[in-house]
Amino acid sequence: AGPVLYEGHRAIWIRRFDLKALKTSGPSTMIVDGGVDISQKPIWAEGPHIFKRDGRYYLITAEGGTAINHSQVVYRGDRPDGPWTAYPRPILTQRDLEPQRRYPVTSAGHADFVETQNGEWWATFLAIRPYGDDLYNTGRETFLLPVHWRDGWPILTAPGQAIAPVVRYPDLPREKPPAIPTSGNFVLREEFDGKAL
Repeated sequence: AGPVLYEGHRAIWIRRFDLKALKTSGPSTMIVDGGVDISQKPIWAEGPHIFKRDGRYYLITAEGGTAINHSQVVYRGDRPDGPWTAYPRPILTQRDLEPQRRYPVTSAGHADFVETQNGEWWATFLAIRPYGDDLYNTGRETFLLPVHWRDGWPILTAPGQAIAPVVRYPDLPREKPPAIPTSGNFVLREEFDGKAL
């Protein structure tokens, strides 16, 4: 770990993982120091995910804390250990919108990406729906948005773009319902009278 430069300063480090031994090995390498622009003293770089697309590596992280300044940022590089080039602005944020807007979604970040069988990219992320100044009863909820690739960069929201309350969902293949339901209204009763759980 390096020195803490300011309140909320964080860094993202990478280290090799031995799949056979199931442990890390070799030296740790810092790949993000503070965030996209350390001169702005970004806070809480966290929740990193690395994936590969079209021969390039992408590193996505949350940045800006978990309140109204929360965001998702992206870096890309030719190797998982860098060097990384940052996209100059958040690829997902609501901090540049009017706080008193109607039915706001705020504090968006902690995204993860998935590519569907049809080659579409989608992101799940956390956000909140406050009913007043940083007041909300439902906590952090999971949201879904399509990822738009522009000039080799993944974008979720443009500057000033509000998160849509409803979006077309991905065209995913239907799966058989699980033997034990996991969503919707259901009842599951266990009598504990079998030989095993």
